[in-house]
Amino acid sequence: MDKTSSEVLFCSDVKIHSMTKIILLRGNAGSGKSTVAREIQNRVIPHPMLIEQDHFRRKIIKEHEGPDIISDKLILETVKFGLSQNLDIIIEGIFPFGRSGDKYKKMFDKIFELHPNENFVYYFDIPFAENVKRHQTRDSAKEFGVEKMKKWFLENDRTNYTNEQIINSSSSLEQTVTRILSETGLL
Repeated sequence: MDKTSSEVLFCSDVKIHSMTKIILLRGNAGSGKSTVAREIQNRVIPHPMLIEQDHFRRKIIKEHEGPDIISDKLILETVKFGLSQNLDIIIEGIFPFGRSGDKYKKMFDKIFELHPNENFVYYFDIPFAENVKRHQTRDSAKEFGVEKMKKWFLENDRTNYTNEQIINSSSSLEQTVTRILSETGLL
């Protein structure tokens, strides 16, 4: 069955196509989640929508972490739009559950309530030293350094979602992308 003929679920004010997939990639700064998300987006046709937390927070809204962040609301509305357009969606970011967790937990609970099936959650459990090493190869290394990364780092910041899978530092970019494509059925 293709997506255009799939069953449509009516949730809130959004028509959700049951065959769409949501892939959530979480982890500390420099863990590789953005690189993996972009690689998946490039390999899959039609291309999934990519929602990058940093882009919303640092480029669109220019907000800093704190109690009054609003990017979670914009991300939720963007997910709703993507689902209404029958798009697979990759959501990528730190999304700390150990700090500001309630805000992000509520956002993801709402997303998974709107889209109850075909949700895939991955946590990049990468040691701090490896995150720093990976970060230094990126353009954003100029935007923030080791001290900020140390301040943001949360060890073992897993969710309580039963479908959460762990990506560790022994998994190469190719292995990680292939694994996610295979497990999600996008391959």
